[in-house]
Amino acid sequence: MATWKLGPAFACGNTVVIKVAEQTPLSILVLGQLIKDAGFPSGVVNILNGLGNETGVALVQHPLVDKIAFTGSTATAFSIMGIAAKTLKNITLETGDASRTQVQNKILMYTQRICREEIFGPVVAICRFNTEQEALELANDTTYGLGAAVFTTNLERAHRVAAEIEAGMVWINSSQDCDPRVPFGGVKQSGIGRELGEAGLEAYSQIKAVHVNMGNRL
Repeated sequence: MATWKLGPAFACGNTVVIKVAEQTPLSILVLGQLIKDAGFPSGVVNILNGLGNETGVALVQHPLVDKIAFTGSTATAFSIMGIAAKTLKNITLETGDASRTQVQNKILMYTQRICREEIFGPVVAICRFNTEQEALELANDTTYGLGAAVFTTNLERAHRVAAEIEAGMVWINSSQDCDPRVPFGGVKQSGIGRELGEAGLEAYSQIKAVHVNMGNRL
């Protein structure tokens, strides 16, 4: 996750401060050592440990931080968004999802909490649908919109359904494929902005319009 953010940030000429997840504070230190061994200048990559409600909040509030990129829970994303809004900081948020997968006449989703909320485990809930429209209504009946998958032999239907599913990514006859050239991100409460691809570079740069008067009159 960190490298998805570090790569485009470096490519666009930024320095980076990484706030390490308090649950897994050691693995990122290995990456830090690799960055040091690679010869990065001092201060280009800075690593902070600490609790989110202390170190994380201080980082989001800091006036010298221009961009916040976060991957994690929707609840934490709401908190970051509220703090960042006070100074209109640029943010990219990649949060939760309850993925939908359509398989012929079935869809892995129903209206109970088990499919409407995140489950951090190998859990699949299955229910039937009778029409394509009903399948779409089930798939979109959630506050999340990160990824979805459609399995069918009818590619025309697959593309039609993919266009109507409210998700940032849709896979047809596959799931979880990822390519660094293709944008990654969600809609609704699954996040704001995109990582990877050209969109990932745009997230770490600012568009500037420069107008030049080439005439002899002001």
